[in-house]
Amino acid sequence: MYGLAADARQGRKNFDALIVATPDHNHAVITSRALKAGKGVYCAKPLTHNINEVRRIRSLALETKVATQMSVQSYASDDALGTAETPESESYSNVITWDVPARSTHPALRMVWYDGGMRPNRPIEMASHTPMPKEGLLFIGEKGKMISGYYGGKNVLLPEGKFSNFQPPANCNFDVGSQMTEIALLGKMAARSARPLEFDTKIPAFSNDAEANSWINPPYRPGWKLS
Repeated sequence: MYGLAADARQGRKNFDALIVATPDHNHAVITSRALKAGKGVYCAKPLTHNINEVRRIRSLALETKVATQMSVQSYASDDALGTAETPESESYSNVITWDVPARSTHPALRMVWYDGGMRPNRPIEMASHTPMPKEGLLFIGEKGKMISGYYGGKNVLLPEGKFSNFQPPANCNFDVGSQMTEIALLGKMAARSARPLEFDTKIPAFSNDAEANSWINPPYRPGWKLS
């Protein structure tokens, strides 16, 4: 990984894609140069080291349209993505108890946690010879239902005949990975400050803490910059 990173930094172009697995504070500098050179990038998490970097890298990835991927362990696994990217996944919602408000194109969601041997009612669409799992996830939507394993995967779409030919897409490109990274970075800054922070995502800046704002785009050491 170090050799490829050095190639990118020195302007060499005799490679098609780059794996960035250096220390975190180098990720954005190396990744930005590779993206501008039109090279595909697979970057270890976290994608960047601060909020300014993550916004810049996301913008570059959308602009250059090259292939990108952030390593996110189980999030990017076939099992997890197969569970998340189901047909009409935007319509899956509702049982009881945990209410999440509507966001952008995503409708409101209600979620319930069953524990202590309790389980939801057996879906009427499930074949009579199929046993109800002892643990797992049940998604109930307007156009169907889905049962998956506790960590995702092992998906059963119901009615099975309706979804027998469905093939889920799978990716975690920088558009998705950058937003995951920003959430983690905000959590890190909140823990570092040990006080309530109010973040305006449109600016982006903290409206109530000047010190925390200095962490959004900290200065680089001499010889390094985000181009």
